Amino acid sequence: MKKILAIFLYLIFWLTFFQILRLFFIVYHLKKFAGIPIIEITKVLPYSLRLDISAVCYIFAVIFFLLILGEFIKKKFTTNIITYYSYLWIIIISLIAVVDVQIYKEWGSKINSEAFSFFNTPNEIISSIISSPVILLLILFILFSALGIILYSSVFKLSQRFIIQEQRDTLLIRVIKLVFFYCLLFVLLVIGARGGIQLAPMNTSFAYFSIHEILNNSTINPTWNLSYSILEQPKNRSYYLRFNTDELDLLLIDYQPIATENTISIFNKTDKPNVVLVIIESFTADIIESLGGLPNVTPNLDSLIKHGLSFENFYASGNRTFKSLPAILNGYPSLPADRVIKYRYIYKNFPSLAHTLNKYGYFSSFYYGGESEFANMRALITESGYNLLIDQRNFKDVEKNSKWGAHDHVVFDRVLNDIDSFETPFFTTILTLSNHEPFEVPTEPVFKGEKDQKVMLFKNTAAYTDMSIGDFIRKASTKTWYNNTIFIFTADHGHSYAKNRINKKNPEMFHIPLVIYSNLLADEYRGRKITKYSSQVDIAALLFSQLKFDYSDFIWSKNVLDAAQ
Repeated sequence: MKKILAIFLYLIFWLTFFQILRLFFIVYHLKKFAGIPIIEITKVLPYSLRLDISAVCYIFAVIFFLLILGEFIKKKFTTNIITYYSYLWIIIISLIAVVDVQIYKEWGSKINSEAFSFFNTPNEIISSIISSPVILLLILFILFSALGIILYSSVFKLSQRFIIQEQRDTLLIRVIKLVFFYCLLFVLLVIGARGGIQLAPMNTSFAYFSIHEILNNSTINPTWNLSYSILEQPKNRSYYLRFNTDELDLLLIDYQPIATENTISIFNKTDKPNVVLVIIESFTADIIESLGGLPNVTPNLDSLIKHGLSFENFYASGNRTFKSLPAILNGYPSLPADRVIKYRYIYKNFPSLAHTLNKYGYFSSFYYGGESEFANMRALITESGYNLLIDQRNFKDVEKNSKWGAHDHVVFDRVLNDIDSFETPFFTTILTLSNHEPFEVPTEPVFKGEKDQKVMLFKNTAAYTDMSIGDFIRKASTKTWYNNTIFIFTADHGHSYAKNRINKKNPEMFHIPLVIYSNLLADEYRGRKITKYSSQVDIAALLFSQLKFDYSDFIWSKNVLDAAQ
């Protein structure tokens, strides 16, 4: 019991120290909080706890083994190591916190691995030092280090006789303690380090809760963020080729969009219609009969293709959701050996569908029935400018009857209910999840008794999602906003199961649908199929060229409906 109390006090010390440093960050950037309600600012504390606890658990990992060692040797040795080890972390964390506030002031992002790139350019280091309040920052670093050590010493006085005790128990009792107490402590440390027992391990998305960037950044623990960004760097950067600006211009000139006035108008009118973008999980073209896929799996999407405008040669930018989302939402292609969604300081400057539509007076919302924190998606979605994000935390427990969260029909019904209260025009993005391993459906399966169980399971979840899409469109057709709404259906990526594809690099693995369906669609384009090759990065130019909105920021996106392209 005494040892538990000592560990608890150690945790409280670090959480308190992190909050002191967080308050320093807020005060240092106080002007950025102007106009934000106090009640919103107070949410920084609870939303920061998970990242802080994760950081403490990683710090405590060494102490965990010292505690086990302390069961068998005198306490003075291990006590001194724990004390100086903690002092070292106090100094390191204080330094990171002080550097972080200045980096945020200069870069607009939290401290990350990019900070070390300055060591390759000494002149930039000197320039940065000259332009920074070095004396002030040095004083603050010393003050916070001293404050942390004093605070720790106070806690240590309460707990030093409990952290490691002289052992007078028999060897058997010591072994029992090791088995029960330390196994339990190890499990708690692992859970704390990964942020809980949810599917998605800890990442900065867990700190995102607000449309105000400064609040989200205030919740992020700079020490955790720096460590994470360093560990997540590509282990080998030799695959990068180096070019100067002139060489790049010559290489890319043939790939840049051509500004012309030859865009084909496919709608009868485009006076700020509502836009609903549906991103369907793992919806490969291999299950869509209209695109050469298996028969009778997606009758509803086939019907939308028959009455809408579809793109026969449309391809995903990546093979995972976290690779394709930046392509769809930001018009940024998937990287060959890394994923951009990990690096907030990069994608925070990206253009996005939501940012652009917000600028033209749209209300933007994003719906996902699962954990939006998965693979850092929440951070990307928030930085992309969505006014509203609904994920599994916004659904009742009885509605979350899938391993991943709420099934597709539940999410679609929630969208229909919410949209009725939205001001128009609105832009709503829906990311489905049911067509994913373990391929479970909340309804009676359509396909039964087939020889290949893997293919059958995949077909059943795809058929269920297709049915949910059909119900969604039928229900939407009764709404007042329906006739002035453009529906865009695509997939996040393909999948190998439908046709048991072995070669994961086969282009057909990335072949997915893109369908535009709307009552606004001109009659001559209903049922028409565009044969030009295109990908997810082209959605931005395709949409905004039709709405006559500026899309020049989307440099990778080409207008497929431009006759000159």
